[in-house]
Amino acid sequence: ARGSSAIPMTPFLENGDVDFPTLEKEIDWICSCRVGSICGPVNVSEFMVLTEEERDGIVKATVDAAMGRTCIIANVAATNIKDAVKFTEKYEKMFEKYKAVHDALAPIYHR
Repeated sequence: ARGSSAIPMTPFLENGDVDFPTLEKEIDWICSCRVGSICGPVNVSEFMVLTEEERDGIVKATVDAAMGRTCIIANVAATNIKDAVKFTEKYEKMFEKYKAVHDALAPIYHR
């Protein structure tokens, strides 16, 4: 990917659930700004407090909303190697299925 990489914020509903319709609008807007890539979910996206289902949903929603308009970098960072490998393998399959561009951040967030 060339150019800047956008890191979307994760919108939440009042009940604490991820607000996917708002996230999709955010991704659409980011793509309209012609960024080189979108990276998520990462620090500003609160990835450490998301459930695995929420995290997967954010990656899928980002891929779907971007519709091939920019590179997507899926964060596979985790607090342990097993989870980092699991996220890497899962997102590789997801990106293959959706024919999206895949990349990853460093696998270990902290030791």
